[in-house]
Amino acid sequence: MAVDEVGLRATVAVLRGGGVAIFPTDTVYGVGACPEAEEALRRIFEAKGRPVDKPLQLLCASRAAARRRAAAWPRTVEALARRYWPGALTIVLPAGADVPAQAQREGTVALRVPGDAVTRRLARACGGCIAATSANRSGGPDPRTADEARAQIGDQVDVVLDGGPAAVGTPSTVIQWSAVAGLAVVREGAVPAREVLALAGALEGR
Repeated sequence: MAVDEVGLRATVAVLRGGGVAIFPTDTVYGVGACPEAEEALRRIFEAKGRPVDKPLQLLCASRAAARRRAAAWPRTVEALARRYWPGALTIVLPAGADVPAQAQREGTVALRVPGDAVTRRLARACGGCIAATSANRSGGPDPRTADEARAQIGDQVDVVLDGGPAAVGTPSTVIQWSAVAGLAVVREGAVPAREVLALAGALEGR
């Protein structure tokens, strides 16, 4: 299904109806569902063959929507969010009370405001955030196009939204903040982690 008004409305209807969608993001193609749709979240893990101890992340429509899902939002995180969002930086924070279990690990949640306007529109349709992960089989190649995603898990979702090749084509960089340890790099990705840590260090040194 193409990214036009018809395709977007159809995808929103699928998500709001408790379905699972493949969709473009700025980094790689994602597969997701509304966070409250428990059966749809279960289907994502099943489609990917994803271990249950590897949670989904929340792709959010705005910083405000992301902040509502976090139990803590320190000054450094706010500064990083302002600098890198919308964009390819994922921030892991203490999870708020309304984060589904499938998007939590040891009381934390991974949050990102993606650079793709289509993804943000889908997130708004799901109440501000969409629970998602890359649209591939677990351990498979990162899908940079709808066809690559469709070839891996397309037969197990309700709709595939084709927005052309992903602009970045590389997964996001993931950092984690905790009150005890501060910031740590979880995964190097599209944003240079050293740049993020340098900015955070400069902020904390003020």
